[in-house]
Amino acid sequence: MSFNFHRTCSIAIFCAISALAIAQQPYFLKPDSYLATNNKVAIRLELGQGKLASNQPWNQNSIRWVFLKTGLVQENRDNLNDWLDSNDTFVATIPAPGPVMIGIDFNPVIETTTTTELNRTLSMPIPQKAGQIKIRNYRSAITLIRTDWPGLDSPDSTIATTETSLASSIHPLMDPTRFQLGGDMAFEAVIQGAEIENAKIFATNLTTGATTIMETTGGGMCKFSPDSLGTYQLLFQFARPLKADPEVSCEVFTTTLTFQLTASKEAKS
Repeated sequence: MSFNFHRTCSIAIFCAISALAIAQQPYFLKPDSYLATNNKVAIRLELGQGKLASNQPWNQNSIRWVFLKTGLVQENRDNLNDWLDSNDTFVATIPAPGPVMIGIDFNPVIETTTTTELNRTLSMPIPQKAGQIKIRNYRSAITLIRTDWPGLDSPDSTIATTETSLASSIHPLMDPTRFQLGGDMAFEAVIQGAEIENAKIFATNLTTGATTIMETTGGGMCKFSPDSLGTYQLLFQFARPLKADPEVSCEVFTTTLTFQLTASKEAKS
């Protein structure tokens, strides 16, 4: 399958790495399965990638908003109280079969870094400044899964491609849970509802260790042509300098998307 749009981006770099050198580490959502066989799914929170990745306790992270979206219903919460079990595990109940999107906005935190470290993952580097700087980091994360419930049909829906109201997002323009190798996938980089051009999106296949770096063009869009199956983590970071904020020099948006590409017979609903 191919997906065409004006001014598609080109794939910039392929590399095999254990972890990206990222100053402000992202959060990734990791479901226990990307193909849910019942109406419960456990979601882990992971900070960073590769050998440096670490599981994070849910009860020590401040949530601004979390949602679970299916083709029939969307559930929204301003905290995880209803979805945390006695072991501090995020266990969400899936109310309907089909594709499922789970997204979280974490409350922003003030962090210390340097412009040199920060600019490593930015397509549009911020002006260099000597020494350390303080930033306000807005982290967001999305994961996409699909259900496989015996006896229940999974309705066709556009859930995997619907826009969100997260502070930032990597927005799929086609459903990764239905994707077959040999075609192109398209994504948008979005900050507070606005598409961002000239932005880098890093796509890492955790199965092979390969990372593809893409750059968005007109409309904040880019094209991704995966050549292997596996679990993918996509990352996008964007910074905006601030002039009148007494606390920080700039605001940073760090957003991720996780999904799994499987063989077509496994991807059926």
